Amino acid sequence: MNSYNGFTPSQRMKAYKWLMNEYALGTRTKPVKCDSCGLTEGIIEPHSENYEEPFGNHIGQYSFCYRCHMMLHCRFRNKSAFIRYSTEVATGIQYEPFYVRNFHAFIKHLNGEQPVINNEKADTTNVLTNIYARLST
Repeated sequence: MNSYNGFTPSQRMKAYKWLMNEYALGTRTKPVKCDSCGLTEGIIEPHSENYEEPFGNHIGQYSFCYRCHMMLHCRFRNKSAFIRYSTEVATGIQYEPFYVRNFHAFIKHLNGEQPVINNEKADTTNVLTNIYARLST
């Protein structure tokens, strides 16, 4: 795990362990739908932008499919791919879900090699673009 948004790997891991404990205790439920593209299959995982203590609802505040999650984390390394993807998601395009974490397969998406599974307007707000806009200002 790397540093993210000014938080160290140890801060992030502490928050992650707290969240996993919350799931185990049943006080929080694991994510089942991507807040960005609406996907409900494959890997759906929590995402935090803020890892400050005390921990609470801001830990795991967002739920993202693997593709949207990786796209968010790569937004500064490949801004044009992030903007393209955010625009596609905003128009309702969904891609094949990831059932295992595979960064090399994700890179294929950045190169435009992933098939579309749904080209209809999804009933979602483009969370990726909203997060990016807040961080860019």
